[in-house]
Amino acid sequence: MRNTNSDPAGSLVQAIDSLHIDIGARQRKLLTHVAEFDKTGRWRLDDCRDMAHWLSGRLRISNWVSRKWVHAAHALPSLPRLAAALESGTLSLDKVVELARFATPETQRKLIAWARRVSPAAIRQRANDATRPPLARTQLTEDERYLNWWWFDDDSGLH
Repeated sequence: MRNTNSDPAGSLVQAIDSLHIDIGARQRKLLTHVAEFDKTGRWRLDDCRDMAHWLSGRLRISNWVSRKWVHAAHALPSLPRLAAALESGTLSLDKVVELARFATPETQRKLIAWARRVSPAAIRQRANDATRPPLARTQLTEDERYLNWWWFDDDSGLH
């Protein structure tokens, strides 16, 4: 990298890098609080069906994102290297939540090195592949799916 001491743009780069690290540390803390709050079950008092539902409404984020955050929040305590990568700004929250779907304590080191070189979309695809249910289970689910319906005797509606 170039010397940024006398370069005004360089000081902006340093500020961006510093803020990115700060954001990662705060996101890690947020996920810690999410897991702790989920364990209390307090979200039930707000008539929410689960923690992701509560978080989505509270932070005004999509249900899809909130589900990933809740999952990552619970996974990170067993993935200390991954948690540290978020906290240090080594990996973004987008990458960490996808890695948390399939990383293990044994694989996290290699996955972090790989994740630094690839896009969040590549990590998401690998997570989708790793967590995809077996075809036999999917077929069984399809075979067991059914719908019953009939008209009321007085033709007033469908049941």
